[in-house]
Amino acid sequence: MLLSFDYDLLVTLFRYICGVKLLVTGGAGFIGSHLSDALVARGDSVVVLDNFTTGSKENLGGVASSVAVVTGDILDSALS
Repeated sequence: MLLSFDYDLLVTLFRYICGVKLLVTGGAGFIGSHLSDALVARGDSVVVLDNFTTGSKENLGGVASSVAVVTGDILDSALS
């Protein structure tokens, strides 16, 4: 017998209870900025990590005030 459940409701409850934040690496690039837009639009808490070598703060557009932006690289020991 298969159990049926509302996956979206389960994810929403998990995020509410755990206070989940999502990290988007390369979030100021083309793909990362669109992903950040979509995550913010659905109500997620987003942290953007980018070293801005190819990405641009302008790509964050309307969500720049809704996300936490960290300038750096995943290899930076200072971020660990």
